[in-house]
Amino acid sequence: MPEGSARRAAAVEAAREVFWSRGYEDASIAEIVEASGLNRYAIYSEFGGKKELFLACLSDFVEERRRRYGPVVMDRSRPPIERLRTAFALLTQDMVADRRGCLISQTAVEVAREDPAIAATIEAYFEQLIDHLSTPLIEEAEAGRLNPNLTPRMGAQLLYNLKITISVLARAGASREVMDEMVETTLAALGRPVSEGCAA
Repeated sequence: MPEGSARRAAAVEAAREVFWSRGYEDASIAEIVEASGLNRYAIYSEFGGKKELFLACLSDFVEERRRRYGPVVMDRSRPPIERLRTAFALLTQDMVADRRGCLISQTAVEVAREDPAIAATIEAYFEQLIDHLSTPLIEEAEAGRLNPNLTPRMGAQLLYNLKITISVLARAGASREVMDEMVETTLAALGRPVSEGCAA
C-alpha cells in the first residue's frame, strides 16, 4: 500500500474508534488528532472536515462488516438457515467482545435525521444489508421452506431488526445467552410452520 494510502487508512481507523466511542457530536478534532497522530492541517487537507472524515469512517465500517459476514451469508455450500445462524453467531460474538454496539445503528439514532449526507449513507447501508440477507431467504422460499406469510425481503427486514436489537442489548450489557435466544426465535419464525395435520 502506498504511504499516502496507508496514512489515510490509519487515520480513518483511528478516527472511527473515537467516533464510535464518543459519538459524532461529542468527538472532537483534538481527540482525533491525538488518536491518529496527524495534525489538524493534515486531517482537513486529506478529508475536508469532520463530517467528511466521519463519512469515510462509516464507509470503512461497512466494508469491514461486509468482509467479515458476507462470505458466511453467501456460502451456498451450506444450508441457508445455517449460514444465517453462523453469521449471527459471529455478530453476537463481536457484540459481546465490544460492548459499543453497531456504529451504523448508533449513527442512525444520533445524527442521521439532522444530516442528509449521513442519512443517505445509512439508507444505502440498510438497502445493501436487506439485499444481502434476502439471498439465503430466496433460496428458502424456492425450496418451500420459508414461512408463507413472509416474502424474502420481509424476512430480511426481521433479521435487520434482530441485528439492531442485538446491538442495543450489547450496549446495555445483556448476556450472550439472551442474544442467542433471540437469534433462534427469529430464525424459527422464518421457517414454514408445521401444519396441524402433520402433528404426530
